[in-house]
Amino acid sequence: MKKTEKRLFKAALILAAAVVTAAIVFVILSVTKVITVNPFRIGFAIFTLGIGFIFSVYGIIVKGGYETAVGGLLLIIGLTVVLWGKLPWYAIVLIDAGLIILALLGLFIMKSGQLVPERTDEKEGYKPYSETLAEKKAKQAEEDQKPLPELKDYSDKKED
Repeated sequence: MKKTEKRLFKAALILAAAVVTAAIVFVILSVTKVITVNPFRIGFAIFTLGIGFIFSVYGIIVKGGYETAVGGLLLIIGLTVVLWGKLPWYAIVLIDAGLIILALLGLFIMKSGQLVPERTDEKEGYKPYSETLAEKKAKQAEEDQKPLPELKDYSDKKED
């Protein structure tokens, strides 16, 4: 990892710890009836929205597809938890479907340079296999034409 990526990763970990702390605080506030919201719902919504936002921003900065996809999915799940009970189920399904399509399009746009395959025959200095094979055969034939080195005779030929 580069130095800036390490710093970004450390910052994301610190923010993730802050999100977890905020989720726990709001769950405690909800359990003690300081706020009147379902404790699981508020904790889960804060956690998924916070971690989803962190993953999405980190993924966009480092141009990582997996981080961005996971972040987007967590944001959609968190939004669904927030909207649950406030809108009819079919409206939530339509909103989620639209957001999933937007997230996929965003990923395709972000990764569009890597989706186009690079053809080797368009590279500079490309040689077709037939030429490479002919060169290898010519080189082998040239080596076969060279005389073999003479071997020394190390046998004991002492005649008395």
